[in-house]
Amino acid sequence: MIAIFKRALPYHPQEGTVVALLCYMFLIRLVISAIFPVTVDEAYAITVSRVLSLSYFDHPPLAFALAGTTAWLTGTEALIVVRLPYVICGTLTGWVLFCITRRLYGQTAGHIAIAWYSVAPFFFISAGHFVVPDGPLNLFLVLTFWKLLPVFIDDKPLSTKTWCLVGLTMGLALLCKYHAVLFGISIFVLLVSNANLRRVFFTPGPWLAMCLALCGMLPMLLWNAQNEWISFKFQAGRIDDEITFQWVNFLTIQLGQMVYLLPGIWFRMLWLTGNSLVRPHNMAEKALAAVVIIPVLVFDIIALFNKGGLPHWTMSGFLFAFPFIGNYFSKQTITKLMQQRRLFGAAVIGLPAVAIIVALQTHTAFLTRPFFASAPPNDIDWHLVSWSALADDFAARGILTDNNHFIVPASWIEGGRAGHALGPKVPLATPLYDQRHFFYMNDQRLEGRTKGFVIFPAPIGEVNTKGASLSALIDLRFVQTGENWAVLQTRAGFPAFEIGVIAVTSR
Repeated sequence: MIAIFKRALPYHPQEGTVVALLCYMFLIRLVISAIFPVTVDEAYAITVSRVLSLSYFDHPPLAFALAGTTAWLTGTEALIVVRLPYVICGTLTGWVLFCITRRLYGQTAGHIAIAWYSVAPFFFISAGHFVVPDGPLNLFLVLTFWKLLPVFIDDKPLSTKTWCLVGLTMGLALLCKYHAVLFGISIFVLLVSNANLRRVFFTPGPWLAMCLALCGMLPMLLWNAQNEWISFKFQAGRIDDEITFQWVNFLTIQLGQMVYLLPGIWFRMLWLTGNSLVRPHNMAEKALAAVVIIPVLVFDIIALFNKGGLPHWTMSGFLFAFPFIGNYFSKQTITKLMQQRRLFGAAVIGLPAVAIIVALQTHTAFLTRPFFASAPPNDIDWHLVSWSALADDFAARGILTDNNHFIVPASWIEGGRAGHALGPKVPLATPLYDQRHFFYMNDQRLEGRTKGFVIFPAPIGEVNTKGASLSALIDLRFVQTGENWAVLQTRAGFPAFEIGVIAVTSR
């Protein structure tokens, strides 16, 4: 396997600086993985992946199954363990991106591109180690582009074996996230729109690649066919029925992109991509610009005419703009290069420091503790703070070892938080509302269990009020027994919030 990887992505001794940077960032990510609190999306992914599925409500199967399989193989859901595959994906993505940039623009450009990729906040934090689909998606997308690069640079046909590898990596990308479809569309349009490149379709290679890539969609197609195409309905439901200009939403998305990529880098990416699309130096540069611009345009247009949208949706496109950044700065004067080096030095120290400070603040409130006698207002809330008190309370009551109990979260968010805190010992029933994949988990352990507990968070002193607001939903499916209590979750000794528990029995 190592020999195959070396042949596919050749390493030269002079690239020690890049390897050293990637190793440094890998170790930093491991440290952050060990101490950074689990996010809402991660808790949800880890919890639902305990029951492996052909696909999941909101994502294709691979990214979630990666977490579930890692936990199953290691026997633990410790964050540093389940995050490890995603840290590896983020690191390998950086190396492949370097190889692409070096092939297009030279060694210096490759060094600069990988430097800015390493400190771009989204790729460093979220796609670099969180249990979310973006890390695996990015790795398989850059691998696909790397294998296709000779078509655009040398105008030579690829071997059938290489086309099969293209199809394999593209299929794996499709197994990670639906965004991969836009990459595939970009490549297909490039090939059919150029007279010289269209010749590849007279060989079996591209057709084999497309067949293999489409195989990557089979699991989610089969699962959705069995479940009324719910994933596609959910994704389509993000688009408003009534089209109106949403300038505030659009500008908010742009601001988010700037934060995720750093403002100066974001602006140059857009400018350099547009310039390369209009006046490309070669077909490879045009191909790179195309795979950048199509996801960015699609999701920016959605943000312009809809209230929804998230800044990270465009990141699979911006990923391919780092070679442009490397090429641009490699041509600057020594003075400007030194300025870039200082900025990069500040980022490579500052960004990990910020992540570690946020993690420590979440766990210990060390920044605000000297100024408040209780949990700081408007600080980190129950979405990020550990729910460890719930696990301690259930363990003390013997619930974790009683095979007749189950929990009923209020929604998918509470399901992820409670499910991750309690571990896999207690099965989760379908949430009261906004159920996401919990509705489709089909945990066989629920059969025959009669004692349940509705779980929900609330500000301190408001558990009864929050519980009363859920009563109508509870009564549709369960009978309340009247055995209710509140669990106080503390943070560094401060009361943070309460977790309401309402005992119920199945109807």
